[in-house]
Amino acid sequence: MSKQPVASMVLRIAGALSACSVWFWSSNSAVADRDHITIGVVLPLTGEAAHWGIPPRNGAQLAVEEVNRAGGVGGRDLELYIEDDRCKPAEGVAAFNKIMVAASPSIILGAVCSGVTLAIAPLAEMRKVVLISPASTSPKLTGAGEFIFRVVPSGGLRGRVFAEYVHHDRALRKVAGLYINNEGGIGGSTSFKARFAQLGGTVVIEETYAPGTTDLRPQLARIKAAGAEGVLIGSYPPDTVAICSNRSFLRLRRSRTRRSCEKREMRRTARSISSPPRLRARLRKASRKPMQRNSEKCRSYLPRKAMTLCA
Repeated sequence: MSKQPVASMVLRIAGALSACSVWFWSSNSAVADRDHITIGVVLPLTGEAAHWGIPPRNGAQLAVEEVNRAGGVGGRDLELYIEDDRCKPAEGVAAFNKIMVAASPSIILGAVCSGVTLAIAPLAEMRKVVLISPASTSPKLTGAGEFIFRVVPSGGLRGRVFAEYVHHDRALRKVAGLYINNEGGIGGSTSFKARFAQLGGTVVIEETYAPGTTDLRPQLARIKAAGAEGVLIGSYPPDTVAICSNRSFLRLRRSRTRRSCEKREMRRTARSISSPPRLRARLRKASRKPMQRNSEKCRSYLPRKAMTLCA
C-alpha cells in the first residue's frame, strides 16, 4: 500500500466537502460550527498487519498537511482522529466507537484488514457514516451498504483474474492453495477455484494456518506431497517471505513435457553462435536426455516453469 493512493483519496474527500460546502450525512448540527473538519481513521498500526496500516496513515497525514497549507476546506482545517485496530475485529469495533464518541465524524478511512472492515461496516451503515477502506478485498464487502466503499478490487475479481494468469501465462494445471485463515486470506479462493476449474486446472490441495503461526512446515510438506506445480499463497508479506524462502519444501516438480521442451530450447540456445562458449557447454550438458518432440506443446510450455505464486 503506497502513500500516494491514500493521499489522493483524502484529497478527493476534501474536494467533495468543499464542493458540498456542508458536512453531509451528519446528524450532529454542532459539527458545522467546529473549527476543524474531522476524518476518522481506523487502521492496524501495531501487530502483524502494521506494515499495511502505517503507510495509509502516513499518506493521510501528508494529504491533510497539504490541504491545510492550501487554506483547508472552506477556511477550516482538516484533522485526523486515528485509532489502532491491530487487525482484530473486536478492537476495530472499539476503535470505531471511540472515534464516534470523541469526534462524531461523517467519514472514516478504514479499515485495512477485511475482518475489521466487515465488523465496523454495519455500524457505519447504521449511523450513515461513510466508510472508505483503502485495502480490504473480501467479496463480502460488495453490497455491504450504501455508505461502504473501498478503493481496491474485490477478492472475487482478483481470484478470477489470477486464475487466468496462472493457467494462460504460467501454463500451470495443478496448484495448491495456502491461506491465512481470515477474510483477507481466503476471500478470493472460491472464485479462483471456480475459474481455474473452468479453464481445466485443478486445485489439488488447500491448506490454511492461523494468524501468528510461525511454523508452516506441516502444511508445506502436505502441499509438496500433493504434486502441485505451484502454490497460491494468500497471506501477509512477512509470512509470504518466510514461505517462499523455504526452498527445501517448495522445490516443486515440473511436468515431463515442460522439462523436455525446456531441454529442447537449451539445445537450440547451445547451438547459437552468440552464446558464450561456457554457456553453450553447460546447456549441451544439461540437455542430453531424450526430448519431447511435440512442437505445439513446446510452444505452449517453453517460457514456463513450475513456480510458487505469492499473492
